[in-house]
Amino acid sequence: MDAWVIATTKDRNPQSEAVWKAAEVMSKILRVCHKIVLDCDGTRETILDEYERVAKGSQFAQQWLIAMKTKGKFVYRSRSVVTFQALIDVDDLKYLQTAMNSPHKKIITGDSDLLAIADDHQIRAEGLDIWPLDEALTKL
Repeated sequence: MDAWVIATTKDRNPQSEAVWKAAEVMSKILRVCHKIVLDCDGTRETILDEYERVAKGSQFAQQWLIAMKTKGKFVYRSRSVVTFQALIDVDDLKYLQTAMNSPHKKIITGDSDLLAIADDHQIRAEGLDIWPLDEALTKL
């Protein structure tokens, strides 16, 4: 799951469908899913660093992070050294490279840049699935 999902819970519009879907995905991950794979590369900002940074200002997100840590729902893997031909924002690359070393190779996002490459030939050839919130809610 990328940090976009966590950051979305800070939206001040309680009527926002994205806020509710993001919170529902996060709740489902906490209650039902196995674990989230995070990177353990100490030389740059890790996924957990980004999660913690974007969770500031969202009580829900901060409580979710504490619960995920307490329940041991984060596991750590190194990033794959695979480079991607698709135009990928450097901040999104860590999610792809970490997903490459995860058992299920899934990324949940609402980020338009990641969703735009979901059907890229190389992404598919590597076995990666990039799910928008709606798809994640039906498949988790």
